[in-house]
Amino acid sequence: MSAEKITFHNVDRPTFEAVEERLLEELGGLRPDDAKGELHVLGVRGSLDHDEKDSSATVSLAFVPPVFSKGAVVGWLQDAFAGGLHWDKVTVTLANNASLDLSVGNVPNLTHGEWSTYPVSVPAGKEIETFSAESMPGAYVAPVGTVAYGLPDGTVLTVNFDMQFAVDQVSTMTASLSGARASSYNLAIDGKHKSYGGQGTRWTVTITLNEGAGSTSVETSYTR
Repeated sequence: MSAEKITFHNVDRPTFEAVEERLLEELGGLRPDDAKGELHVLGVRGSLDHDEKDSSATVSLAFVPPVFSKGAVVGWLQDAFAGGLHWDKVTVTLANNASLDLSVGNVPNLTHGEWSTYPVSVPAGKEIETFSAESMPGAYVAPVGTVAYGLPDGTVLTVNFDMQFAVDQVSTMTASLSGARASSYNLAIDGKHKSYGGQGTRWTVTITLNEGAGSTSVETSYTR
């Protein structure tokens, strides 16, 4: 059976070389010395070439292992050449049912990934998508980080998220309250996830802050 060829247009040489380096360095790809253009990555065998004159890249897929799909491979390359491939993404919505505004406090640098929406404050009585974080373009490392919010009475809400890319690994998010008046509030959390591109995950979580005694520490998780 002949290999199927797919061409990506408007791909300049620096972009092609950046994607090629990612495939070889980050994903352990190999270009056999005896085969011009041939490329083996994660069990996928084929070729990847650049046409300087047409500013295009061509991939020829000779074999795709069962753990992937042809569509996932083509989608990965299409997004990578466009500079927008983010395998994993977490989006958090905060419902502030308290009578005080919830302000963004300490936001350390992410351990992994980058902000797609930097954390924002949530006024009293409002529900807002407060932040989203995603893996670096083309990287097989999911976002990990912490965000802290504060109420005027000194109560601190800390959100920790740890997404895992590998199969069978557990991704977790915790939300907890601290401070002298923390017991005056309670938390609820709800998370949903769906696959993206055959390998990645889109994780959406809603955290609700209420007034009154109740749980001051909550957690949600999923297994890839």
